[in-house]
Amino acid sequence: MTEIQLDIREAQGADAAGVLAASQQLALETDFLLMDDNGLALPEALLAQELEALAEADNYMLLLALDGDTVIGLASIKGHNEHQLAHVGEVGISILKEYWGLGLGTILLEELLAWVSACGVLTRIELTVQARNQRAIGLYQKFDFVTEGCMKQAVQTKEGDKVDVLMMARLFD
Repeated sequence: MTEIQLDIREAQGADAAGVLAASQQLALETDFLLMDDNGLALPEALLAQELEALAEADNYMLLLALDGDTVIGLASIKGHNEHQLAHVGEVGISILKEYWGLGLGTILLEELLAWVSACGVLTRIELTVQARNQRAIGLYQKFDFVTEGCMKQAVQTKEGDKVDVLMMARLFD
């Protein structure tokens, strides 16, 4: 692979086409994510509206990793709207396969966690990860996420295998 021109920034409505293209490629490249082979099933105009609305939310962050103008990774923390869960955010990170192993997951997670610390809204960050995704589990453990439970045979692969899913979380003061 040639050297990448990495840019990390918050997603905006104008990024809808790139986000859709990345999600479609991700859906074909990995079954670590919970989506079908089509990726996000939203029209571009509707996704653009949603991205604009999300950029205004105080409990939601969607970061894009770009190589030039191409979206190569997505990282998000989605907070809950219910009062009882308003302090909880759910993490999601996905990177195009061509860019695995370059440290992008670390960069994206560092940015998300810095945002959590700065925003002061969320005090618990949680995620689910397939037990077979050792690279992702190692990343989360490096940033002090702990495994709180295991959902046995929670996901079925395209080949029909049943896979355990770990529940991991990190608390903030």
